[in-house]
Amino acid sequence: MGVSKERRIVWRREDAPTLETCVVHRARREAEGAVAGMIGSEPIALGWRVRCDEAWRTRRAQIERLEPRGTETARLADAAGVWHDSAGAHLTALDGCLDVDIGAIPFTNRLAIDRFAAAAGGRPSSASPMSRCRR
Repeated sequence: MGVSKERRIVWRREDAPTLETCVVHRARREAEGAVAGMIGSEPIALGWRVRCDEAWRTRRAQIERLEPRGTETARLADAAGVWHDSAGAHLTALDGCLDVDIGAIPFTNRLAIDRFAAAAGGRPSSASPMSRCRR
């Protein structure tokens, strides 16, 4: 039996009333999803997409926060540890970073796990990180 090229995941946080859905496209090394709910006293509604290279280093990320006054979008692109925003401005505070960690989304924790597995000659895991960690 072969490894599926796409995996759909739905989960909720144990410490906050949220619900997240995620689709992982392994062949493209891309994941996208949405999360909605409350974190503390703050309502949250995000859509996101992360694309990685062959070594599971984040290369592009897009985050859309839905608000009553409209949608706020952040786009990040990496060129070997040098990050730029959607306007092309160099984000010096992120120099050297390999991953994007979107705090409300547990999936982004797994990027480093997949990168280490690939570097060790293994293949990325297919389990959700939520079974092993809490925020």
